[in-house]
Amino acid sequence: MTLPASGFRAPSIEFIACHRLAAAELPPHRLRALLTFAGSPTEALQIQSSDLMGPKIGLTEKQIARLGAALQVNLSPKFIEKAESLGVQVICFDRQADYPANLVSLKDAPPLLFVRGALHADDKFSIAIVGSRRATSYGHKQAERFARTFAERGLAVISGGAAGIDTAAHRGALWSGGRTVAVLGCGVDVTYPSENRALFAEIVERGGAIVSEFALETRPEPWRFPTRNRIIAGIAQATVLVETPKDSGALITAQNAAEYGRDVWVVPGPVDTGRSRGGHQLVQDGAALADAPEDVLTGLGIPVEPPPAPRQKTEVVPVRAAAPTPTAATASAASAAETAAPAPAAPPPPVPTGLSEPEIQLLRHLDLTPRHLDEASAAAALIAPQATVAATLLEMKGLVRRLPGNLYVRAL
Repeated sequence: MTLPASGFRAPSIEFIACHRLAAAELPPHRLRALLTFAGSPTEALQIQSSDLMGPKIGLTEKQIARLGAALQVNLSPKFIEKAESLGVQVICFDRQADYPANLVSLKDAPPLLFVRGALHADDKFSIAIVGSRRATSYGHKQAERFARTFAERGLAVISGGAAGIDTAAHRGALWSGGRTVAVLGCGVDVTYPSENRALFAEIVERGGAIVSEFALETRPEPWRFPTRNRIIAGIAQATVLVETPKDSGALITAQNAAEYGRDVWVVPGPVDTGRSRGGHQLVQDGAALADAPEDVLTGLGIPVEPPPAPRQKTEVVPVRAAAPTPTAATASAASAAETAAPAPAAPPPPVPTGLSEPEIQLLRHLDLTPRHLDEASAAAALIAPQATVAATLLEMKGLVRRLPGNLYVRAL
């Protein structure tokens, strides 16, 4: 079975065949057997029922009926135009350079992947960050912190595109100019959650990818998310959990990762909220604890070298009297003080274009630490009405988040 490395694109016959096969929602190992037996997606749709039910493929009557129903669905010109406009391609599991290397050996790996953007061979060097949809400010901050560090080291950040920790992980990677991949529990043309429309577009524009094993126009349903979690765990070399309560779906991702022989790391959280209880239980059961991103990097054998200490500039202030001649002791103390001086803070992420001046000024005075609107507006030299309007617009654009107590944090 020889397939093009770049995948199938609409409106090719193979793309349409792949879409029909995915719409039938066959078990991954059965679909893989069917594609292997047939030799190509188009030929897979022409296999007789006797062979479909035979030992080499093993479909049930219900599965054959679903396959037949998928064949009858009319794919309209509008559907094809949408697939073309989004640049959707289908990547098959067999001998395609763009198929994720870390998935190849997994028995339950998806035989077909729909992709917006691009998957790279280097995606095998990647780390998944997952956690609660109902994340706190602490959870957002840690997910963004870990993602930024991984991206700065050249690692792709994998997550599920969901609200909360997933969104923070994707944004953290983008902040660092890094690469991120979102694996969805719906079609790649479906924006879920709806507030992440701009985020998904940015992921594609910045060289990342939106990925799903589900056919286009597939709506999100609860059972699809545990299914997609295995892909998140399978693509990545390791999985990091941030804020995972006992009922979090991220625990399924961790279980998948452990079954695949991948490392599972847990970022600790406050013990009095229950928001990290599921992750803490994993640590008790043998998962590794990560106080910092460097813990994960070291565990993966990636050298962690501290950045060189920047030279501190000393301002010369004129004085009336001559300064005393420094002794060896004072020179030593001055040298020690210079060495101990803290490094300057990392520059803030860039301000997006298309904002009004009050929005720009307010955004420049917000970061990942919650800050009261009154304090931020005073620092930005804005009067109260200006600050309120700017904060509301920034929140609507997904650039800041409002927290209880009229506190705000930067989201991008």
